[in-house]
Amino acid sequence: MFEIIRNVDRSGRSILFWFALVMVFVSAQPLAAQGVNISGVVTDENGSPLPFANVIMLGTDYGSTTDNNGAYSLDIPVSVLQTQSGTLAVTFIGYRRVEATVSLSSGDIIQNFTLEIDSINLDAIVVTGTAGNTQKRAIGNSVVSVKTDELTSMAPIRDMTELLTARSPGLTLMSNGGEAGASAKIRIRGAGSLNAGLEPMIFIDGVRIESNLQGSYDSEWGGSKATSPLDIINPQDIESVEIIKGPSAGTLYGAEAAAGVIQIITKRGRPGGIKGTLWTIQTNSGQQAWDIVDTPTNYWLCTEDQIGNPTYPGCDAFSASQPAADRLLSHNPIQDDPVTNRIADNSGITVSARGSSDIFNYYFSFENNNEEGVFYNNFAKRIGGRANLGFVPSQKANVDLSVGYVRTHNRMPWNNNSSNGILRNGFRGRAGAMNDPWKKGYRGFSPELANQYDNQMWNERITMGLKMNYNPTEWLSNRLTLGLDRDDRLNREYTHIDTTGKTPFGSTCADGCNYSQFPLTHRWSVDYSSTLNFDFGENISSATSVGGQLNRRQYHRTRAHGIGLVANNINLVSQAATTSAQETKSEQTSLGFYAQELVGWKEKVYFTAAVRVDDNSAFGQDFSLVVYPKASLSYVISDEDWFRFNFMDQLKVRAAWGQAGNAPAPFSADRTYGTSQTNYQDQTVNYLDFGAYGNPDLKAETGDEIEFGFETSLLAGRVGLDFTYYNQRTRDALISIPDPPSSGWSSSHLINIGEIQNKGLELLVDVSPINNRIIAWSSTIGLSTNKNELISFGRYDDGTPILDEQRFGAFASVQRHREGYPLGGFWAVDVERGSDGQPVLTDEKVTVLNECTWTPGEAGWSKADCQEEYMGPMLPTREISWTNSITLFRNVRIFANLDYKGGHYQWNAINSINSRYDRNTWELNNPNPTAEEELEILASRSLQTKKWIQPADFIKLRELSISYFVPSEWTTRVGARMISLTLSGRNLWYTTDYKYREVMYDPEVTFYDLRGFTQLDYASMPMMRHWDFSVRVEI
Repeated sequence: MFEIIRNVDRSGRSILFWFALVMVFVSAQPLAAQGVNISGVVTDENGSPLPFANVIMLGTDYGSTTDNNGAYSLDIPVSVLQTQSGTLAVTFIGYRRVEATVSLSSGDIIQNFTLEIDSINLDAIVVTGTAGNTQKRAIGNSVVSVKTDELTSMAPIRDMTELLTARSPGLTLMSNGGEAGASAKIRIRGAGSLNAGLEPMIFIDGVRIESNLQGSYDSEWGGSKATSPLDIINPQDIESVEIIKGPSAGTLYGAEAAAGVIQIITKRGRPGGIKGTLWTIQTNSGQQAWDIVDTPTNYWLCTEDQIGNPTYPGCDAFSASQPAADRLLSHNPIQDDPVTNRIADNSGITVSARGSSDIFNYYFSFENNNEEGVFYNNFAKRIGGRANLGFVPSQKANVDLSVGYVRTHNRMPWNNNSSNGILRNGFRGRAGAMNDPWKKGYRGFSPELANQYDNQMWNERITMGLKMNYNPTEWLSNRLTLGLDRDDRLNREYTHIDTTGKTPFGSTCADGCNYSQFPLTHRWSVDYSSTLNFDFGENISSATSVGGQLNRRQYHRTRAHGIGLVANNINLVSQAATTSAQETKSEQTSLGFYAQELVGWKEKVYFTAAVRVDDNSAFGQDFSLVVYPKASLSYVISDEDWFRFNFMDQLKVRAAWGQAGNAPAPFSADRTYGTSQTNYQDQTVNYLDFGAYGNPDLKAETGDEIEFGFETSLLAGRVGLDFTYYNQRTRDALISIPDPPSSGWSSSHLINIGEIQNKGLELLVDVSPINNRIIAWSSTIGLSTNKNELISFGRYDDGTPILDEQRFGAFASVQRHREGYPLGGFWAVDVERGSDGQPVLTDEKVTVLNECTWTPGEAGWSKADCQEEYMGPMLPTREISWTNSITLFRNVRIFANLDYKGGHYQWNAINSINSRYDRNTWELNNPNPTAEEELEILASRSLQTKKWIQPADFIKLRELSISYFVPSEWTTRVGARMISLTLSGRNLWYTTDYKYREVMYDPEVTFYDLRGFTQLDYASMPMMRHWDFSVRVEI
């Protein structure tokens, strides 16, 4: 299988052949059954057509979508015509739902619709976090829906990171870097755990998929970037994304939903809708480049002692008699050396086909995307396709089959913690003053050597879902979803045979190395639900639901290492002089059942109560079932007869409370043993060794959340507000404590003792201030706050804390988990300063204050005695996004997305190291410093950290695009429904106070991809600037 994965060209041809067969299939025109044809035009209040509006015949699965002129056509077969009339419903993003009753007795019917602006859309259908499809008006918790199809039509979106960034209040994406294929960490409403999952659960069409970041060789210690499992998804295939944000909404998902749930809903056809096949072709081509403004200049001031000294050959160009200002060397490696980076090319194409017959609908797609990174040994490639098939044999039953298949191929460069990376060695260069080992101006490896690093990942991913709905009566519905997510990967780090004689990659791999690993992750899921609908008279409705989910995850990794190769092209592990292997395997199964009751009164007051019961194999054999309850209330006040406010159209208030769990890794509860090797009687033998201490009493963390909010539409639908306050507590939080020394184990294990709190506000404002035939302007503002706090480490019987603190950090211990403060908060020490704020000299040296001994459990301890200073949290505490879409004359659309994140800090480790060890900054090489500056130079060269823990607030222009829609009278001449041309850019501008050496750095970087809290910037790759030109054609 992995031989196939390696052969990208061969796999590409096979996929193209498969796609060609599909295209032949969908090109065949289905025979139309006799029945009724309904057609018409959907427009707004100004008479402007609304393309892509959905027209549905209620009570059936039949519907259509309007074209670029707002026209639709819908065929209803004879088998469905059980009555003399039917109800058509029209929905469109940002507009109020409209219904019309039509007669079904005649052959052809014309029914036009005029839609009014509606910014909150209470009649929208929500599928995530509910027992079945539920109207938004009946839901008591916050749900955000990202309409992906609209976003992808405005500008090319390469991956899920670009799709979700700055789209929803409370959803934070922490980019890990600007490399092609780099991942991002996803947080919903802050960090609610120390040792369980921080990432939300991810579903595609109801099928749970693997969502953990995928590490490669060198990812664990920060040497190269991990990739995202969500890279398998082509954003062009997505209809919408639904986000539910915590335990109050995620109860039905059980013991792993405390961090939230993201549901990805892909496109599909609709029976009776599009005649024939709707083809969509979108292609884009562009470039990305390093912004040279963001690269530091290195300095070195040659002293008189260094001139003529062989250790400093760069200083030989000067004489001791020259003024100090004339003996200053400077060098900007990233800007001056073309070998360090390139202008990278990007291209992509997606072709899709969408259509239906009376009982069958389909959506097929094919994509091929290639993205180069600005480093020469960095790229990300993706090729794949999707097939969504629907079958409606009767009005009582339908079956949907979804299959996604993709192959990715990534190559990642050295970065961050790698001593051999381009940025590390460029940023730490000493302007050519010293005897640099490989190239003048670089601290270690030269760019030419760094570009030889060969770390590649091949991935083959199949996701399948089979959903069956059976509604034997109008009051009973059943849904069964079977899912598979199969993720097979090959990761290889290959080192060529050394020809320099200097063993730059180490003596072990001087004769070549092949380190390969094969991580296989397979998930199976079963989801069943049944809902009984019953009305008690005209005013009270009831929906009683029961269901359950079974999830099974299997992980199997094999590592094979080969050292000493015969030749570079004879590089299989089995052909190496020395070989070794390692195997890891784990399995985890969870099973849960739930019951829910939804009661409605006059279609304006809704009360929901539910309970979920869970079991999870991660907690061992002694674990008892855990119960998660929820309750919510929704009240559409504006439907009351007495509600009469001219400025307010709709108002819904809501409240929700619920619990959900968070499970640790497999085997966390079990006491395990391993094997080690030793030499016995001149032979290598295995022996039984200690593994994990375990904890048989371990259980899931419990996330407990309450939220209140309202949604309102103002000024004839032109202003919409969606407000939420939430207060979330994680109880029984998993805390790692040392193993008892007397047990023989010497590591740590988890216990349920902690408590963590997250609370905040979320506000979404939709405004449509102008909407006429000349200009249409819509604007969306999202605001959110988050306050994170570690409430407790747990207490012994005498009231003392079980743990005083947990401290960590890279290059300096700068982060802490401490009660009363945010998780991973930054703490700093300064040098001793006088009353004038200047560093105090003692024996011509500055004195660094001591790190705090944080022992709140000891008698007489006072926080006032601590010389450390709390700087701030690692995660943003406030976020604002502002998107604007302006359409001119129906043919030109301008789109912009501005993103602000603030209130958090970043550990600027690279500049601390520059000052302490490299001494290559302007501050330390200023030829004419003042007396005050000389004191600060001594402080910068010390182990103080306060100067380098800096505010990380920033504002970024995430997206900017301009699109031209070719007039319909022109497109019809070439047989097209729609043609658009778009010029777009990403990360075009930003501003921040996170700077040093007159360089404005990008604070949106992460050193360790695979660690939840360790946060720092050490020569990390910033986000790159992208420019793209795309063409979209619908036929």
